[in-house]
Amino acid sequence: MSLVHISSLMKSTLDAAFRSIRHRSLYRRLLRFLFALALVASVAGVFFVEKLHRQNHNHVSLLTDLPTIPPRNSTDRDDQLVVPLRDDATKLQAQRCVQAGYGGVYFKHFRKAGGTTLYNSFRDNQCLRRQMPIFASEFPFFNRDTFDVLNSTVFVTTLRHPIDRILSLYWFEGRWPRTCHKACENNKTKDDTNKVADLEEWIEAIHDQSNHTNLRYVRHNGCGQWVSVENYYTRILLGVDRARDEEQAKSTLHQRGFRNVTLTSRHLLKAKQILASFDVILIQEEMIQPSEKIKMFFEMTGYGDKPPRAFGVERKGYERAKYFVPPLNSTLDRLRQLNALDIELYDYAVRLSQKNFDKWQQRRNEDSLGGNETDFYAAANCKKPMARLPQPVANIAVGGDFCVGGRWSGRTWSDFWYFPGCIFHSREAESK
Repeated sequence: MSLVHISSLMKSTLDAAFRSIRHRSLYRRLLRFLFALALVASVAGVFFVEKLHRQNHNHVSLLTDLPTIPPRNSTDRDDQLVVPLRDDATKLQAQRCVQAGYGGVYFKHFRKAGGTTLYNSFRDNQCLRRQMPIFASEFPFFNRDTFDVLNSTVFVTTLRHPIDRILSLYWFEGRWPRTCHKACENNKTKDDTNKVADLEEWIEAIHDQSNHTNLRYVRHNGCGQWVSVENYYTRILLGVDRARDEEQAKSTLHQRGFRNVTLTSRHLLKAKQILASFDVILIQEEMIQPSEKIKMFFEMTGYGDKPPRAFGVERKGYERAKYFVPPLNSTLDRLRQLNALDIELYDYAVRLSQKNFDKWQQRRNEDSLGGNETDFYAAANCKKPMARLPQPVANIAVGGDFCVGGRWSGRTWSDFWYFPGCIFHSREAESK
């Protein structure tokens, strides 16, 4: 190897070594920079955590005098705000009066929520064998004064999930025109050619209340709530209708507020107060199977020996069911939007039904309501003036407010349905 080649090789080696040394130097510089950055971040983090700890410590120290409260969800807090119009003592007195043969039973019937099944079962199984005043109110808005007038009465109602109730209403009378009374309507064969509207069209027409004549809904919407797709339970309990024009918006409903009131959480609270004043609240979805809650219903209405059983559900829409189409998700979302308060009220009713049942079971274990004790209690309490139901009920259209513009054949909708075989109290509502 020549000297030139050796010199060239040494030069290449030295150049490579120099580049390697330079790269290592840059690498070391980068490591030192990253280490310094990490050190600064760590120090800053320590100071931040210490400051946050001091703030939290100072905040907690201000609360040391307060008692420890177990966590509660919003549902519990909301339920505790509800103050019933009838307390437990008042309900218990009415239940004992009824079981002793005094007082009566009041059914608040919400449309398509199991009400017909409930009070038909009661009529067929009980009041035909026992003379008992029976009150049943389907259309009228609920009148809170009913609690005072019928002060030795057991109040009963049933609820169904609001969305399911509306779907049932549509398939019962919304899809096809109502051309005759119930007797012939139930026997009439329905087909798809004479349908009035699809579900989506029907919902908007009913909610808007502007196209009833063309769609033949007007016959069944005399006061705005007979066919209802928007917070029906809340409006019926409070007597808050929806105005269809500006003139109606100026009207008042039995001096209790404007018809076009937009419902708020305050209305929901009032509806809960009324519902909490009922003795028995049955959930339609639970009525299909035998249960102790059904036994509670029979016992509270005067028949403690009635075995628990299911009420069953009438199914007459066989022809209509042929055309059933599951609702669209967008339609269900629309119904949830229109019925937000009713859905919350229904959820409350489910909880309330269980609470009432728990109280009933506890009372049955602690205090027998049968035998001489009940007779003595009835003699001491149930024969006072107004303890028995007045015959007839005076000075009030029990169960319903006057419906503005709701006259039908010269009468209002305030009369109760008649139960054959029962002592039945009703009066014709006076014209305003």
